[in-house]
Amino acid sequence: MSDKIAQASLLFEKFHGRKPERNEIATLSVGQVALQVGHCIQIAYRATGDGKDYRHDFSSPLPLLYVGYDGSQAYLVNGIYRFTDRGFVK
Repeated sequence: MSDKIAQASLLFEKFHGRKPERNEIATLSVGQVALQVGHCIQIAYRATGDGKDYRHDFSSPLPLLYVGYDGSQAYLVNGIYRFTDRGFVK
């Protein structure tokens, strides 16, 4: 587990240009029950590092968007993308 936390911390630092603060690296629950919403064609977010807005279009095969059973958590599953220091890339 500590190797994964170190890897996540390094990616955070490359992406945001700073070390993560407390609660910026999380261990997510396993076994979450979720429902499929559909294919995700784009994702947009405001980065905590530079405060800029980013939009990324996905291409085929598109990732699937799932939402947790209570509607409080979203998940991207499959597709051909990776998250790097440049954000989401194909």
